[in-house]
Amino acid sequence: MSESIERTQFLVTRNSFHLRYFLPGVFGQCSTPPVNLAIYEGVQNTLLICNSPTKVSWVLKPTSDELSNNIITNYNDVVKASYANLFAVNSTGLIIKTAQATAKVAPMSTAGLYGVNINGSSTTQYGAKVVVVCK
Repeated sequence: MSESIERTQFLVTRNSFHLRYFLPGVFGQCSTPPVNLAIYEGVQNTLLICNSPTKVSWVLKPTSDELSNNIITNYNDVVKASYANLFAVNSTGLIIKTAQATAKVAPMSTAGLYGVNINGSSTTQYGAKVVVVCK
């Protein structure tokens, strides 16, 4: 029990709650993998970190449409035009411009399961769940 507590860190900020699991010796293409987040609806500029030295593809399975996989970026650090009002990218990771639990800003919610694919490989993947809490 104490070993799992030592590898878990809770970070509480004004607008979000982060739960991070640290696994010793884990590193690679995504040197800082994204973490599960719970954020309040309307919070702006939430960063999902990857810190990859190579281009990555960000994919979202939103809670507003759990049957679809939406490709946000396609290994080029450019957000797909239809999602530019919801997301941005920088050298560190993916930015959720404004957290939304439903598709208030079309075409989808920003809550859901995010995936990061590395180098076009289906075997090197990371993921994080983002929960948006309504006030």
